[in-house]
Amino acid sequence: MAKTGKFTHSEKNANLISVSNAYSTVNKHTFTIPLDPWYEGVFNGYLESLLFTLSDIAGGASKITIRLCADANGDVGIVGDVELAFDIGITTATVGSGQILYDHFQCKQLQGTNEIFVFYKLDAGTAKVTQCQLNWSE
Repeated sequence: MAKTGKFTHSEKNANLISVSNAYSTVNKHTFTIPLDPWYEGVFNGYLESLLFTLSDIAGGASKITIRLCADANGDVGIVGDVELAFDIGITTATVGSGQILYDHFQCKQLQGTNEIFVFYKLDAGTAKVTQCQLNWSE
C-alpha cells in the first residue's frame, strides 16, 4: 500500500565539537539520511530545520555560521552558509542555542550519498557545539 501524508524524521548527534572562527574538516557533525530506492538512490525528502546547543562560549562569540555539505571535506554544499546570532542562556552566559528553519528545502545534491555533514564557525572566540538535531520530512 502506498504511503500518504507527510512523515517527519529527526536525528540527533551529541558528539562534542570544538568551534572557532574558521571551518574545520575535523570538527563536524555527521548525519545519515535514508535514500529512496524508488528514486535511483536519491534523497527524496525535504530538510525542515536544524537545532543546536552550545557550551563554553568564550572570547566574545555571538554569531555562528553553519554549512551543510554532502562530503566530509566540505567541498560539495547542500545548503550554503547560514549565519545567525545564537541565544545566550538567561542564567548562564557561557551556554547558548539556536535554530535554523530550512522550510521544506529539497536537496537533490545527495544523489549517491546518504550522509550530511554539518560544519560550524564562529564570528569570534571559541565554543563547543554539544548537540545538533537535524529534522527532515518525506
